[in-house]
Amino acid sequence: KAVKGGTAQAHATPIPEQLDDLATWARDNLSGFVVVHNRAVQGAKKSEFMDPSLTYKALLLLRDLYVPMRVEGGKERKEAFELAARELGLENSPVGEAVKQYPTEYTVNFGGLPRTIDWHLKKGDSREPRHCFRLHSFWDEDSQCIVVGWLTSHLRNSLS
Repeated sequence: KAVKGGTAQAHATPIPEQLDDLATWARDNLSGFVVVHNRAVQGAKKSEFMDPSLTYKALLLLRDLYVPMRVEGGKERKEAFELAARELGLENSPVGEAVKQYPTEYTVNFGGLPRTIDWHLKKGDSREPRHCFRLHSFWDEDSQCIVVGWLTSHLRNSLS
């Protein structure tokens, strides 16, 4: 599929102040690049995180920089994604051992199959949901999309 990208597209996309209509916003602005799983939508509706706009900015980061990095590759795309993530105060990292310890927490059905949520964009180390952001996801090779399986809080792990 043709990859759209670049930060100009992100600036043209509206950033809502609340997460109430995340599913519609995602459908209108992320289709073909980022799938926000219904489980993530439900988690976002319960979110206590104090900055809802970061959720939308993180999703646009995935659409505009992560997906092109995965699809087209290249050092420049990887560096652009990592820089933009840092500018938002986000770190992209593997979930780690929690996927084995708590498989039901880190599994969603996608395309008729159980899939493991194995990466997360994260901000903050606090266990307090108002001060800690997590976007849990996995890459789907078949659709060339990133699938967001949970927002915006921690999923259970060995520190929970």
